[in-house]
Amino acid sequence: MSAPADDHPEASAPAQNHLELTAILSERETLRYNLSGVPVVECVLTHESILSEAGIDRRVNLRIQAVAIGDVAHRLVEIDPGTRLSISGFLAQARKAEITPALAAVAFVVRPPLETP
Repeated sequence: MSAPADDHPEASAPAQNHLELTAILSERETLRYNLSGVPVVECVLTHESILSEAGIDRRVNLRIQAVAIGDVAHRLVEIDPGTRLSISGFLAQARKAEITPALAAVAFVVRPPLETP
């Protein structure tokens, strides 16, 4: 029989929700303002890599919606699609009525393009 949840060592630990991703800025909307007057920009990020899963190399290809607000939105709207970024943030629902996640971007760094052999 398992111990009650309150006795589990992680039961009192703070919840974790942090994502760091190196990706290409594939699509970027124009800057808009929400009802509170806060700047918002939505975009799509594309990530490709080869990662180890259960000791086997796995090719990972994904596209994820991302949204930036405030100062990060002002900075992101200046970045051209096709630019490689290291971006960090947390996962949240893309829309209130959906279960699809989106990356809520809190910071990013522009990275140089990958060199082709």
